Amino acid sequence: MTPIRPQGQGIEDNADRRLRVLVVIHHLEIGGSQMAAIDLASGVHDLGHEVLVAGPPGVLLDVIKDRGLRFEALEYDLPGRAVRRAIPGYRRLLEVTRAFGPDLVHTYELTPSLLTFVGAHLRDRVPMTMTVNSMAVPDFMPGSVPLQVCSPLIASEIRKRSGSVGVLEIPTDCVAQFPDYPGGSEFRSELGVAPDELMVVVVSRFARALKQEGLETAVRAAARLAPRHRMRLVLVGDG
Repeated sequence: MTPIRPQGQGIEDNADRRLRVLVVIHHLEIGGSQMAAIDLASGVHDLGHEVLVAGPPGVLLDVIKDRGLRFEALEYDLPGRAVRRAIPGYRRLLEVTRAFGPDLVHTYELTPSLLTFVGAHLRDRVPMTMTVNSMAVPDFMPGSVPLQVCSPLIASEIRKRSGSVGVLEIPTDCVAQFPDYPGGSEFRSELGVAPDELMVVVVSRFARALKQEGLETAVRAAARLAPRHRMRLVLVGDG
């Protein structure tokens, strides 16, 4: 299969026209990296560019559809099947990329970045950039591809890599995500939280890696504040 249109011309050559951007997400379960990818893809779409989001289907697919974004399903990196799924996942992602003919592929996290690098980027010369929102970036990530991380501290630690490193801090949607959202009163009532109580809500995966320390810190902070303030800490998540 050959690309449906010429690939590899620099993004700077396309500054005055509508771009086609493929955003590849590692999975669509609830999480900060995934929401950041969707928020930024939505922002690029709102600027008038053509955006296609690809990734394994999950609960955030409804958010993608609500934002008016196109979606293509991928399947890879399944628990216990990552190696067996690598080749089918590689072929499927290459197929989606060639069919869409993007000017740029923006990948999130390790699997999409590596599969795109050895596929559409090396084989078809499709420009790509990658974002890794973990607290560390493995040394095996390709240095020839521009990399974004989520904090200046992480960037300073990995700038010794051969490629460019930028900071793309995780955005907050202050329009769609705000405390006084419709349904807040019902949420308080279900949990028995009084209207005059301060309710602090943390939405997170309940995982030992990267999450446990922060969640336990929130619990300890709430315990210290509770004797002086009417407040309730609510942890929302699974794991």
